[in-house]
Amino acid sequence: MDVAGWAAEADRAEDRLVWLATLLLIGVSAGYGAIAVANPLLMAAAGRITDLRLIRLAGAPYRPGGHYATIPRGLPSASWGEPSHGDGRAV
Repeated sequence: MDVAGWAAEADRAEDRLVWLATLLLIGVSAGYGAIAVANPLLMAAAGRITDLRLIRLAGAPYRPGGHYATIPRGLPSASWGEPSHGDGRAV
């Protein structure tokens, strides 16, 4: 094998490693990004369990209680604006 052939093969091997490292970096970043987005939403939903239980004990049918639990109102990550009461009125 001559020097040019060896250099070309070494270059291809290095390119494969660079692509593998790039894909690994993108995958890890996407995973941590998904966790960063999901964590506040899950924490907000977990904080509403007692509220939902109280609404059910008060006699509300499933739909209003279910909507209350699934549509977090005034959540800063969803509103992207000034805080509101959930019906368009500013706080």
